[in-house]
Amino acid sequence: MSNTRVLISATNIALRPVLTRSVPRALGIAPFHTTSTKQANAYDKVVNPFERNEKLGRPISPHLTIYNLSGTFVSTSIFHRYTGLALGLSFSSLFALYAVAPFASASAVAAAASAPLLLGSAKLLGGASFGYKVASGLRHLWFDYNPKVVTNEVLNSTAYVLFGTAALTGVGFMFL
Repeated sequence: MSNTRVLISATNIALRPVLTRSVPRALGIAPFHTTSTKQANAYDKVVNPFERNEKLGRPISPHLTIYNLSGTFVSTSIFHRYTGLALGLSFSSLFALYAVAPFASASAVAAAASAPLLLGSAKLLGGASFGYKVASGLRHLWFDYNPKVVTNEVLNSTAYVLFGTAALTGVGFMFL
């Protein structure tokens, strides 16, 4: 197997100049760099890439300046990720607990019933996470199938609906 790797490596080294110089010239493909050699050599001395891009007149992140992201849009994205993480970790830990000690689950339920404040808060957080995750998934599907509907106003109003759904679902699960 090492002989195969040596052969592939030697082939790559031998063909690299041909593939990077001769083939693009034969096909009429422009070189990949856009600055002149003198200009590039002058800026190669600058170690910091941010300073180099600034001196070359390149923007740092133009994609960040064209969007008008509202706070509710950003918070819904972050909250969607964290609720998914929390639900995944909680179900995984409960599954692992049951896989390791299947008969200890009855004692775990009894222990949770003896601490009603802990049980209520766990049901509230779990229910809110579940409700938010489901509502956010439905919202995402709605936006995928109706892209013309997506505006800043719709994003803001549906974000408030998501947070309200999460609160109502959490309270509903708490009283189950």
